[in-house]
Amino acid sequence: MGQGISAIHLNDRSEIPRPPLDVLRKLRDDGMTMVLATHEMAFAREVADRVVFMDQGVVAEEGAPGRIFSAPERERTRQFLASVLR
Repeated sequence: MGQGISAIHLNDRSEIPRPPLDVLRKLRDDGMTMVLATHEMAFAREVADRVVFMDQGVVAEEGAPGRIFSAPERERTRQFLASVLR
C-alpha cells in the first residue's frame, strides 16, 4: 500500500484523493495498526492517531496529532511545521 500513496505530494488536505484516505480510515476503524512514513503533514494530521517527528534519524517528539500540530514542544518541530503548513 505504501507505494500506492507514496506518490501523493499535496499541500492541502482537501486535495488528498478520497479513496486511499477512506481505505486507511476503514482499516484504522477495523483495528489495524499501521506505520506510515510521510512528509505530508496534512495527510498525517488527517489519519494519524499518533505522530512521531524525527530529526536526523532520531525521534525528537511524539504524541497525539492535536498536540503536535497545535503546540509542538521543540523548536525544530515548530520550524518544520511552520514551513510546511502555511
